Amino acid sequence: MEAPGRTNFDRIREYGQALQRDPDTLAFALLADVFREEGMLPEALDVCRQGLERHPDYVAARIVMGQVYEEMDEIGQAAAEYETALRLDPGNLVARTALGGILLHQGDVEAAKAQIDHVLFANPMHQQARELLDIAEGRRPMPARGRKAAPTAPAAEGAPPAAEPETVAAPGIEASIAMLARAEGVTGVMALAEDGLVIASELGLEADEDAFAALLAEIHGSMRRYAARLNMGRLRRAVVDGAGGMLILAAAGGAILVVTTEADAKLGMVNMQIDRAVALLEPA
Repeated sequence: MEAPGRTNFDRIREYGQALQRDPDTLAFALLADVFREEGMLPEALDVCRQGLERHPDYVAARIVMGQVYEEMDEIGQAAAEYETALRLDPGNLVARTALGGILLHQGDVEAAKAQIDHVLFANPMHQQARELLDIAEGRRPMPARGRKAAPTAPAAEGAPPAAEPETVAAPGIEASIAMLARAEGVTGVMALAEDGLVIASELGLEADEDAFAALLAEIHGSMRRYAARLNMGRLRRAVVDGAGGMLILAAAGGAILVVTTEADAKLGMVNMQIDRAVALLEPA
């Protein structure tokens, strides 16, 4: 688990050092997101722009840049970043929900509902999308748009929280992760938001955990896109089988479960435990 007392300024120092050591690291998106949380929007925008020059197809960074533009009240620029993210990853529910919120505020209800319906088709329990649909259909008033103080702000107070799928607040998620981590043959477990931010972890990677999580989310997004192109339907699970163990990526509602195992772990038994954890997280 994350070390107690770790602040955003600790993260800024950590990600900044990672970026100095390796200018090609994907940790730039994490650094930009922490700058955004602290209200350091020009710094966040500058980090995003520089990072995207090296990694123009990095979806998580496009989403962070969209969030920064939203908080700077550059709504057209924000929408353009979310649209770019969706061209790269049409199944990204974070970008699609955010774009739906922007379209709704702009008064384009039909276009907004098209985005919202897409999200709810993929995840019928997506709380932010359901709230946006209520607004679009007149069951809830349109909230005022304003700068979000933090990414966990309630959806009713403004546009959808930028990078936090509904699973982040899911009660019992840490217990589910702990249960899975204790399963026979399992050596570590992590739950990620779709943009690579860590929700809960029993992986034990400490300082490198956030950068590793961002990379895993990008790998999962690529696998999901390839599954769609091959007409395989929704990606449920992906397994990387190495000489020293397995790495399993599993979709769980709006989150991604990452499971590592011992070399001789029984995949069938591990999958049964993953199914249990997914069943607990899906309704969240």
